[in-house]
Amino acid sequence: MGEKAFFIDEKLCIACGACRTACKLWNNLPKEAEPDYPHKFTVSLWSRVNSFEDGTAHHEKCRHCFDAKCVVSCPENALFYQDGFVVLNKDKCIACGKCETVCPFDCIKVGLVQGGTKKTAHKCHACVIEADSKPHCVLNCPTGALSFGNRRRIISKALKLRSEYSAKGEEYVIEGISGDFQMGAITLKKKRDEKKLSFSSAGNEKFIYSLVLRSVPVLRPVRRHLYDFISKMLS
Repeated sequence: MGEKAFFIDEKLCIACGACRTACKLWNNLPKEAEPDYPHKFTVSLWSRVNSFEDGTAHHEKCRHCFDAKCVVSCPENALFYQDGFVVLNKDKCIACGKCETVCPFDCIKVGLVQGGTKKTAHKCHACVIEADSKPHCVLNCPTGALSFGNRRRIISKALKLRSEYSAKGEEYVIEGISGDFQMGAITLKKKRDEKKLSFSSAGNEKFIYSLVLRSVPVLRPVRRHLYDFISKMLS
């Protein structure tokens, strides 16, 4: 079990796509046409934003499962754990596709990236192979919807926020802290039947407001409350 984890707070996500752009730029991934379903991953799209018709959105990436089926299924040991996250050695990968078949979240894709020379698996590696202190998707999130740090503290934070939201009559669930799917990416998201919801492109009017809230230090302590107010005004 890793000591660190991602935390994805859906309530603060504005679907700006900064996480996706940062991931592509840092990993030198080519631009591509949007997939038919905007919540699907591709060989050159490892970080996504799901936008729902109910006005909510959340970041999505490889869950970095502690008991990852992709790691177990790889015949060449190309997938392995580093610092608690699931990473890939592309030199060992033979593109057999077993990892893609067994991933319950469809987060790993096998294929040839545009301009590439070898067909391999592709996925988020949590930037653990880099020297930076935090993954680039986290560093570029303008609202604090994405964070990274000590896993125990993140779990405590997620439980506390869920209780606060519940007190306001908002029902949220936490993915990744218990049961069969304990993960290195913990998500606090609105309880919904996602199968009955359509994915859509969320309006980004809130993006400018979120940048203002983040850039003015005196507003940071009350940023969450101001963001809630602005979200209601723009919905």
